[in-house]
Amino acid sequence: MTDSYDGQERRRHERHSYSYLVDFDIRFCPLGSDEFAISTGGNISFGGVLLDSKISFSMDDSMQVEIRVRDKKQDEMKTLVLLTGSVAWVDDKQNPDTGETQYEIGVVFSDQADKKETLLKNFIHEYILSEDMIRKILTGDG
Repeated sequence: MTDSYDGQERRRHERHSYSYLVDFDIRFCPLGSDEFAISTGGNISFGGVLLDSKISFSMDDSMQVEIRVRDKKQDEMKTLVLLTGSVAWVDDKQNPDTGETQYEIGVVFSDQADKKETLLKNFIHEYILSEDMIRKILTGDG
């Protein structure tokens, strides 16, 4: 059985949707592990992240969340910031095409040092909000 929680009443920060893009990725794993999985979509805020995953976690599990950006000069992914957090909720869903179970995992970031918080804010503004603005302009929603 998987715990479900919509998270609405606990949100303090605006969420920003993302999907896999060439210029960044968001990886995650249990705290202390070095075997990361890549999130295929979700949303992110200054307080936490929603991860789409094929791997389930339990409530209150400690996690590492790594945000990597593309170094265009060397054409490789480099870690921008490594954050820690805990699982606030997990929701499972069936993929209608494959029948596989997939999970949405809500992670609340632990208190971050000023440097990490600044890096996270810069990432959201440069990689997420600029994508949102471009999408709104192209679709006429802005």
